[in-house]
Amino acid sequence: WVNENLAERVKSPRVTMRPTLPFSQAEMTKILQAASDRVEMVQSQGRENARRLRGLVLLLRYSGLRIGDAASCSIDRLVDGKLRLYTQKTGQHVHCPLPDFVVKELDRMPRRSERYWFWSGVGDVHSLVTKWEDLLRKMFEAAGIPDGHAHRFRDTFAVDLLLAGVPLERVAI
Repeated sequence: WVNENLAERVKSPRVTMRPTLPFSQAEMTKILQAASDRVEMVQSQGRENARRLRGLVLLLRYSGLRIGDAASCSIDRLVDGKLRLYTQKTGQHVHCPLPDFVVKELDRMPRRSERYWFWSGVGDVHSLVTKWEDLLRKMFEAAGIPDGHAHRFRDTFAVDLLLAGVPLERVAI
């Protein structure tokens, strides 16, 4: 047996909590304007990616999905305006009605393939996420939002649900 408690020598780790904040209505307006401006600035394949960028922003904002789940989401997961899927990270079932304008945007934007909106289906999801994060970063810079990142769309979605009276337990799911 041990004569002394060795755990007493171990120092507690420093954990810096960096909470994220939801986007304000003004920030969302700037983001959507920057996404629309990108469509006007680029041509051919770049123009199609810019149109998909706006669709991705709307899907992230109104579904609460993580960027990997949104970018790799297959078209058949949207049925009658409702998104149904299991998330990659937790395997949690997601059932989320999307606003009509988001569904219309997804329907009219150019698809990356027959099966996916934002992905060709070739390669791994990590590379896909890296590509879309880079496009989002450029869009946030153009919008003048220095602390913009994809996870803030989840926060915005969650706060809206809470403000609408959805119980915290349900929002967490």
